[in-house]
Amino acid sequence: MLFVNEIGEIVHGIVDKYSGAANKNIGDAFLLVWKFEEADQITDPETGELHVKECGRVSQLADMSVLSFVLLIAALTKNRKMIKYNDHVGLNERMPGYAVKLGLGLHLGYSIEGPIGSYYKIDASYLSPHVNMAMRLEGATKAFGVPLLIHQALHRHLTRKTRDYCRIIDWVVMAGNDNPVKLYTVDVDREQLDYEKEQPKLSAKERKIQKIQNRIQRDNMRTAAYKHQIEMSSTFESNKDIQKMRTPFTKEFLKSYNDGFKKYMKGQWSEAKPFFDTA
Repeated sequence: MLFVNEIGEIVHGIVDKYSGAANKNIGDAFLLVWKFEEADQITDPETGELHVKECGRVSQLADMSVLSFVLLIAALTKNRKMIKYNDHVGLNERMPGYAVKLGLGLHLGYSIEGPIGSYYKIDASYLSPHVNMAMRLEGATKAFGVPLLIHQALHRHLTRKTRDYCRIIDWVVMAGNDNPVKLYTVDVDREQLDYEKEQPKLSAKERKIQKIQNRIQRDNMRTAAYKHQIEMSSTFESNKDIQKMRTPFTKEFLKSYNDGFKKYMKGQWSEAKPFFDTA
């Protein structure tokens, strides 16, 4: 519990800063939600399903969800509290070179929001096949060997600059959906980062003040983003941690990978392999 709660403090803080909301935990998994404005939602007249419009507010919030997860990887890597787990003798005996990691899945879709339970216990929750899809994406990060998987439903609403930082991973049929979907990731190398400097301990009053200041900054940033006074995608260029983590992923790497992926998509396995090996 201590382990999950220490990570939860980091997860919730960054997600909240980027206009997301922590909903619940399922064991050591976190359900995190970014909600679009009602004015940006439309109902499909044929299926009755909710969709979001292609507009600036939607793209900015979609960018925030990707950025928060990339920055979360950096924060978890740098956090000095994680040292005791990375250096834990028992963990390293079972898993040599152990390091605290997260698998992250991002999807976009409708959901039913409401209380689930009875007189004895009630949880506020989100129910839909899209929530289940996000969970499947999180689980699939292990199979693909990447920390983050982004569903094409979200990818299409990202700004062009943020899409440029995404790399297509595969085109697959996932459980619960008969239509093939494209999956993307944002390449980051955690090993490029060092632990952060020791932070001074704050009093209860100082933590409360900091929390209020963070909320004000969050609201101001979201308002500025929605009014197009700032572009969230610029964080990819301005944030030093993101820049460090992306150092190994050069233009040469991407060209070799993309050349291989084109052949992979055509079923030309033997021709694709040398390009992937180079990448």
